[in-house]
Amino acid sequence: MASHGTDQLMVQRLLAAKNLRESRIALLSSGVVILVQFALFLAIGTGLYYFYGNVTKGMAPTSPDRVFPAFIVTEMRVASLG
Repeated sequence: MASHGTDQLMVQRLLAAKNLRESRIALLSSGVVILVQFALFLAIGTGLYYFYGNVTKGMAPTSPDRVFPAFIVTEMRVASLG
């Protein structure tokens, strides 16, 4: 919650609230959304770690920054529009 007190977006959101109750709701709902977002990122990272460790037997890209884009380009199917 430390970033919520220093982030300009959060400060604006809290100052724009009509009263203390709305300000608290804004802060708590933002915390819930961030928690869900971090859980999603953790699930994606864990899935990629498993995929490249067990399914492809270590054939991951050499740079960690390339793992997710490489997975999207090489492993996901292209949807046909016809």
